[in-house]
Amino acid sequence: MRGNKKKRNAVICLIVFLLLIFFFVQRKSNNVPTHLFAETVSSSQIRLFWEGSNEVTQYNIYRTDSLQKEYTRVGFSLENEYLDEELNPATEYYYRITQVIKFKESPHSMHASAKTTPGIPLGLRAESADFQEDLRLKINLVWNHSIGAEKYFIYRSTDESGIYQKIGEAVNENYSDINLLPETTYYYVITQVTEEKESAYSSEVSATTDNAWNCGNALEYGGRSYGTIRIGNRCWFQQNLNVINGETHRNCTVERYCYNDDIGMCNIYGGLYNFKSISCEQSGEKIQGVCPLGWRISTDNDWMMLEAELGMREVELKKYGFRGTDEGSKLAGRYDLWKNGLLKQSNSFALSGINFLPGGYQPGFNTKLFYSLSESAIFWSSTQANNDDECTFWEPAYSIREVYYDENKIKRDCHSHVGTAYVRCVRDY
Repeated sequence: MRGNKKKRNAVICLIVFLLLIFFFVQRKSNNVPTHLFAETVSSSQIRLFWEGSNEVTQYNIYRTDSLQKEYTRVGFSLENEYLDEELNPATEYYYRITQVIKFKESPHSMHASAKTTPGIPLGLRAESADFQEDLRLKINLVWNHSIGAEKYFIYRSTDESGIYQKIGEAVNENYSDINLLPETTYYYVITQVTEEKESAYSSEVSATTDNAWNCGNALEYGGRSYGTIRIGNRCWFQQNLNVINGETHRNCTVERYCYNDDIGMCNIYGGLYNFKSISCEQSGEKIQGVCPLGWRISTDNDWMMLEAELGMREVELKKYGFRGTDEGSKLAGRYDLWKNGLLKQSNSFALSGINFLPGGYQPGFNTKLFYSLSESAIFWSSTQANNDDECTFWEPAYSIREVYYDENKIKRDCHSHVGTAYVRCVRDY
């Protein structure tokens, strides 16, 4: 009997011991914060929520950016929430919480995670650009590169801090907004997208478009800006055309030459072209060729109308050779580039604003040669000239205009299609 009593006492003791352990563990587990939830706030903030004990004096917050790393204490809270700040954009963070009761810290809670949004693009700038080749208005946007950005969304409004509408996307850090109204202020913000998550709006910028295009406004074409000037009922480029393959509206092969094969000369004088290059395989007069939409390569008639506006008598217009009085001097520009002679000694020098420059040319008999830098400026027309007795030597030949350093007048002549000369674009106005 005594042995059975001892066994019963041992069992009772074991049960009591197990119950004590159970209640201790249960009490300890009840001290662990529960229902931890992580919420993305921005590219640098995550907010945490959880449930805890009424006896808590504070909660400790632990964080890691990888489950393979240890958790590090990053802060504490006296409430059941915490805003974690100064985080990296587009980064997943993992959290655990403990609670402190009577100076004793509980075990870690279950983890929760959230990922910050992509970073906000910085450095957004907007500026109104010169008119495009088809005379549409344009505003250019540029901004700083954002690490991790896969693409950018562009938003626009006509009201400051107004309702934005998405107008496009960009892979690189630039965007051109076209089809805009004249004299209108547009407001822009952009976002960046990383792993299909979009950032918040960037800071807002604005730009105001110019008036509707008029002759005298600059025109952007092929990545370059050309001044324009109205003389009579024509609008002329004030610079020689300077385009290469891929920069013209028509998809044609453009073979550009620079005097002495020096690209720097093209930057000053424009490009030298043979007629095949400038025509883009078009034929007849008033062809667009390498010129912008709505513009054309100047014709022989365009040149005569210009000469008449500058004072040449009608009886001289259709003559060949040097004609008129001081029309050549009026057409020239950049006094410093011309060789000294009658042209720039005239009081009429540069009065027209057309600004012919002495960039020379290549002859039809040998296009490896360059002639007459600082002495002459030669320009194509799209008018074939083989019906004129003076031009029967070349086949085909085209009417040209030449201004020469030692002549006040302007020369009407012809040039072989394989030789090179400069191009001025023109349009009716």
